[in-house]
Amino acid sequence: MNKWLKVTILSISLLTVMSGAAVAPALAEIARAFPHIGSNSIKMVLTVPCLLIILGSLISGRLVSVMKKRTILLIGLSLYLVGGLGAGMVDSFSALLVLRGILGLGVGLIMPLSISLIANYYTGDERGRLMGMSTAVSSLGGIIATVLSGIVAVISWRWSFSIYALGFAVLFLVLCFLPKLEKESAADSEFKAQPLPSSIYYTAILTFGLLIVFFAIVTSLALFIQNQGWGNANTTGLALGLTNIFVFGAGVKFQTVYSRFKSYTVPGGLLLLVAGFALLSLSHNIYTVLARLAVFGLGFGILMPLIYLQTTSVVSEEMRPRATALVGGCFYLGQFVSPLVLSLVGIISGNYSIRMIFTVLTFALLAAFIVSAVMTIKKSHTLYHESNETM
Repeated sequence: MNKWLKVTILSISLLTVMSGAAVAPALAEIARAFPHIGSNSIKMVLTVPCLLIILGSLISGRLVSVMKKRTILLIGLSLYLVGGLGAGMVDSFSALLVLRGILGLGVGLIMPLSISLIANYYTGDERGRLMGMSTAVSSLGGIIATVLSGIVAVISWRWSFSIYALGFAVLFLVLCFLPKLEKESAADSEFKAQPLPSSIYYTAILTFGLLIVFFAIVTSLALFIQNQGWGNANTTGLALGLTNIFVFGAGVKFQTVYSRFKSYTVPGGLLLLVAGFALLSLSHNIYTVLARLAVFGLGFGILMPLIYLQTTSVVSEEMRPRATALVGGCFYLGQFVSPLVLSLVGIISGNYSIRMIFTVLTFALLAAFIVSAVMTIKKSHTLYHESNETM
C-alpha cells in the first residue's frame, strides 16, 4: 500500500482532536479579553464546536451515498480552515462562537472518514496497528496544538487560532494522494440502512462517558492551575501536551497491549483513568499534576483505539460510515455536555471546587471499572466452560 496514502489518512486524524485542544490553554486569556462574559459562557468556545461536530458526523454518514469521500473531506477541510483561523480575527464573542461552530461542522464531516478509510484499506493486525496510530497521531495534534497555543497565548489569545493553519498541509495531502473513491451504490445504501448491532450502541455509550471525563480536564485544568498559583497559559499548554505525549505512546503500542491482554484491555485502561483522577484530586503542586496526567493519558490512549477497532470490526464495510459517525458523535457529545455535568456535580454537592469535581469523577470511573472487570471475568469464565464442554 502506498506509504503516502497511509500518511494522508493518518494526517486527517491529526486535525480531529484540535477542534478544542488548540485554544484550551488560552481559555483564561480569552476570558480576560471578554470580561463581560461569564465563565460558563467562555467554556462554550470549547463546547460549541462539539455540538456542530455531532451534526456534521451525522451528515457525513449520509453524504457517502451521494458524494465521494474525497469530496466530503475537501468540503470539511475548507470549513475547518475558515472556522479555525477566522475565530482569531473577530472582536465579537458571538462571532467567535459562530466561527467555532463552522469549525465543528468541518471536523464533523472529516472525523468519521478518518476511521472508515483505515477500515477500507487495511485488515487484520495492520488495521489494529493503524487504529492505534490514528489515536497516537490525533494526540500528536493535541501536543502540537496545546504546547504552541500555550506559548503564543501569552502574547495574545488571537494567536492561538493560528494553529489551525495546519489544515492547509492536510488539504494538500488529500488533494495529491487520496484516491477518488466512488460513492456508495444504491445497493450499498440499502444495506447500510439496516440496524446497527447492539454492541455499537454500547461502544457509543462508553465513548460518551469517557469524553465527559477527558474534557473535564481540558476545560478545568487552565483554571485549576492558575487558581492554585502554579502557572499560566503556557504551563497549562505544557501540562496538556504531556498528557497527549502519553496518549501518543499508548496509541503507538496499542496493538502490542491488545494482543497480550485482549478482553482485559478495557478494565485495565479504566483502572489507569481511576488512578490518574484519584491522584490528580490530591495534587498539591504542578509536578504532581504532571505525573498524574501522564497516568491518565496512558489509560485514555489505550481505550480510544480499542473503541474504534471494535466499531469497525463488528459491522460491514457499507455500515462503517454510519457506525463511526454514531460513535464519533458520542465522542463529541460527551465533550459538549461535560461542562454541564460538572456544573450539575457542583449543584448537587454544594461544592463547586475543581478538586471536588475530580473526586466525584474518580468514583464514577471506579464504578465503571468494577462493572467492566466483573463483565470481563464473567465472560472469560463462560468461554472457558464452553471450551471444556466441547473437548
